Amino acid sequence: MTRIGYHPGAHVRNNVTNFLGDLAEKDPDAVVFRWVELEAKKKWSYEPQDTIEHAELRRGVFADQIVRVAAGLTKVGLGHGDRAILFIPMSAQLYVLMAALQRIGAIPVFLDSWARRDQLGASAKMAEPKALISFEMAFMLCGSVPELAEVPIKISVGPTPNSYSASYEELVTEAPEQPVVAVEQEHTGLITFTTGSSGTPKGANRTHRFLAAQHYAIDACIPYGPGDVDLPVFPVFSLNNVAAGVPTALPAIDVGTPGKHDAATLFSQFKSCDVTCATLNPHLFRTLAAKCKEWDLSMPGLRRVVTGGAPISRDDLINFKAVAPDAEIWVFYGSTEVEPM
Repeated sequence: MTRIGYHPGAHVRNNVTNFLGDLAEKDPDAVVFRWVELEAKKKWSYEPQDTIEHAELRRGVFADQIVRVAAGLTKVGLGHGDRAILFIPMSAQLYVLMAALQRIGAIPVFLDSWARRDQLGASAKMAEPKALISFEMAFMLCGSVPELAEVPIKISVGPTPNSYSASYEELVTEAPEQPVVAVEQEHTGLITFTTGSSGTPKGANRTHRFLAAQHYAIDACIPYGPGDVDLPVFPVFSLNNVAAGVPTALPAIDVGTPGKHDAATLFSQFKSCDVTCATLNPHLFRTLAAKCKEWDLSMPGLRRVVTGGAPISRDDLINFKAVAPDAEIWVFYGSTEVEPM
């Protein structure tokens, strides 16, 4: 079978959602995501050595939810070529929605969660979205950004006292009757905005073939083994895991807002989920190393850590290696700009 993303013309097998469909058929009971529910986090001691309870989602259920949500998205008026901003935290719902949009040929758009309000507006203006999918608190924030407030279709995720075009909870109950839409290789599959060092929003356009080729390249250059579990703090990094069939532990922290217990939470997740690989931003990379030294704890289970997006010093590498002695450390610079290479 020709590789996904490499068929001439508009073809169903160019759509990157086929990666998940193929894996779900092969092993529907395999775990896709593990995450910490709010109630489980409330019960946790905030001690890094203590286990934190995780929920999990398996491939067969994940694939079924994607088809149902895709059907619901078409009912509210989204279709081929339409852009939808996803402004929700890393969660199973985020990836269901992303894949559902791609399934119908629509385009998920990510804004930089670190961006200022005016930068969010500039990004939204460039993206020209037809839909905004978010949780209630973010809708309140977006209401003060004219470019986001004017988006015609709004879909809520989670509890809300307000009425929107639809809710995720409604969409996921639709009949699973939405086929994969045929797309051309160069049809946009994902747009991500980053403010970068200049503070000016920059949109990275990833086509379906680009996403497929990126997965094949990463799979060859940074391979995962049968027993690996990955914890990435960047939402897009989880896409390769989904395509590769690598179980992913979603970080139980607010990645956009540093918190007092972030290091303890991640350490506990590493231990609770037997995490072997991780992608950390430089702040978490430094903080986790410093806290492990303070607690006199180590992370012997880590075999690889990837970091980047801001400068990493030689001292940072030495400090992390001291608490994760068996881990290879990969430092990526300018990752958005060099992705095509």
